[in-house]
Amino acid sequence: MTREFGKSKYVKKYLENRYGEIYNLTFDEQADLRKSIAMDHDLTDIERMLRRTKSSIEGAKDSQPIYNIPFTFFAVLLSIVATMAIALITVTLTFYNTLLRSYLGEEKLSKEKFLSLTKSIDYSPVFQVAVFYVFLCFLIIAIGYGLYLYRMAGKIDKRNYLKDILEECKDEYEELKKQNKQDESSSSQ
Repeated sequence: MTREFGKSKYVKKYLENRYGEIYNLTFDEQADLRKSIAMDHDLTDIERMLRRTKSSIEGAKDSQPIYNIPFTFFAVLLSIVATMAIALITVTLTFYNTLLRSYLGEEKLSKEKFLSLTKSIDYSPVFQVAVFYVFLCFLIIAIGYGLYLYRMAGKIDKRNYLKDILEECKDEYEELKKQNKQDESSSSQ
């Protein structure tokens, strides 16, 4: 990346390449950074950097509806689990109803055969596999969503931090220029 303002594409990268670390600074280090930015740029450059930073914040805000997509997917997963549970209950009750009709109806089943049929029916493996895969999908989406939110929140925090620094540079520009002239005149004497 370039260290020249006119040849750079992104404000954040430009400032990082030119001044090094610009985040997680103490207040004194922030004051030095603001002074360096004000001394190295004119007011129109600072305003341009500030506008670009504000527009990148607005662009990030425009993508926030994407955050709702996983919640929609979770609702779909919940409805799938509920549908599977209802289907398994329906199949089980229908089967037991058929067995009971056979036991009480014209086709007489012996009590032992009836009990062995009811004991042999076990839907829990099917339900456990279905729940496992739904839970696995849920877990993968939750982890991915969490990482995405963490990454996006960090970027937005850095953009807001950069916006604050540039606004302070703009507000203090004239004062910093006067202070620099006084420092130069006192050091030359």
